[in-house]
Order: sequence, then C-alpha cells, then structure tokens
Amino acid sequence: MKRILFWKVLFVQVVVIAFALVLFGAYQAGAIRSFCFVVLLPLLVSAILSGIVYWSMRKRLEALSGFTRAIAGGEFQRRLIVHRRDVTSRLKEDLNTMAESLADQIRDLQGRMTTLELALTGMADGVLILDPSGRVAFSNNALRTLFGVPGDSGGKPFLEAVRHHGLAILINRAMQERSPLTGELELLFPIKAFVAASILPIIKESMREDVHLGTAVIIRDITKIRDVERVRKDFVANVSHELKTPIAAIRGFAETLLDGAMNDKEEASGFLGVIQSHAARLQRLVDDLLT
Repeated sequence: MKRILFWKVLFVQVVVIAFALVLFGAYQAGAIRSFCFVVLLPLLVSAILSGIVYWSMRKRLEALSGFTRAIAGGEFQRRLIVHRRDVTSRLKEDLNTMAESLADQIRDLQGRMTTLELALTGMADGVLILDPSGRVAFSNNALRTLFGVPGDSGGKPFLEAVRHHGLAILINRAMQERSPLTGELELLFPIKAFVAASILPIIKESMREDVHLGTAVIIRDITKIRDVERVRKDFVANVSHELKTPIAAIRGFAETLLDGAMNDKEEASGFLGVIQSHAARLQRLVDDLLT
C-alpha cells in the first residue's frame, strides 16, 4: 500500500514539474508573458491533483474504518468490494479474510456453547454459573427446582435469585480464598432436601495476576443417601438390640455352668435348654438377615 501511494505522489509531482517546464519554455518563446501566470498555474494544477488524491484516499479509508466498526459490532458477514489496482486492494483482501476467519471461529464457539448449555441443562445435578460480580449467568432446571429459582433470573445478584444463606457463605468464602470448597446444606423451601454443594472458582492464571472469571456451583441432591443412612442406623440399632438379649443369656448361663452348675445335672439340663432356645433365636435372626 505504501509503495502504491509513493508512486501516485511521484506521478503527480512528475506531472506538475513537466507542466511547469512546458509553461516555462512557452514563456521563453514569448507565448506567455506573465510570470505570475507561469507560477500560479502549476500550483493550481498541483493543488487540484493533490485534492483529488486526498479525497480519493479519504473515501477509501472511511470505507475501511466503517468496515472495521461493523466487524466490531458483530456484522461478520459484511465484506469489502475489492477493485483491481486499488491502493487499498491488498488491505481489503486481508480484512475480508480476517472477517471470514473470525465468523467461522464465532460460529464454532457458538456451536460449542450451545452443546455445553444443553449438556448442563440436562444434568441431574444442579448447576449455577456466576459472573465475577456474583450475578447469575446460567442455571439449569435441576437447580431451579431445588431452590425455586425463576427462569428469568439471568443477570440478577445471587442472593436475589437463590435465597440460601448457607450457600451464600460458601460462595463468598470460595471467591475470597479463590479455592474450591464443599459442604452439605439443608433445604426447607420450596422442597425439603439435603444437598452437597461444590463451589469452584473459575480462575485464569496469568503471569502478572490471576483473573477471576466467575464461579461454578454444583449441587447434588443427597436426600436419598441420607434416608438410606438413617434406615441403616435404625436397622443396626434394632439388630443390635435383638442380638444383645440372646447373646447375654447364652453368655450368662454358660458362665454359670462353668462356675459349677455342671455338677448339678438337673440345673445343667435346664441351663442348656435355655442356651439352646436363645441359640435358635439367634439362628432365626441370622436367617432373616440373609433372606
């Protein structure tokens, strides 16, 4: 582009000098007698030609400036018309190539974002994405069901959309420490549930300073797991109670026999009968546990 401009300016200068020489020769020949006319006319021609070049270049540069503003505004399908032997033709071709490449990258990124959003929306776990200021950037159906978050909560502050003090404490702590945190929470509204929360600050590492891009919150409903644990504890407690009685009886009568009751055949026979009865009870308990 610089070379083309150089040759255009050189061409104008050559034309002006040649025209001045012709006029000067005509003046010496007596065809023109006014020296002022000889001086002013080349200057006038030079000014006209320079103005033409200036306005031509200004028009081209304004077109380039408008194109770059359009691309910055998201009009990636816009293209520049390339004329042959145009001073800006090479630059226009490069800008068109850049716009096409940028449009392809944007389409690819939009496709990936759509796929990711569909995957997050269909997850059984609740997903909440916050921007660096703590506003809701994304929430899936599972999270909205657990916390009663309205569908139009995008852009709202976290506490305005998800009103849970315990979760807010975890998120604020994770954002301040810039490290992952986990915790269990109890929900009372809109549904009663126990959930496990994982808070993951999204940090972009940089040589100067790490940049906080946002926060990801993963919520898993562990209500069924808690119910299973409660049933297990109740079951163990009941089984322990049922086992303690026959075991204590068997141990007690066995110790009595060892202490000398074995010498009394009548008492020994009665004690052995009790031991046999409790052993049978234990057998029934074991059979019930295994079936």
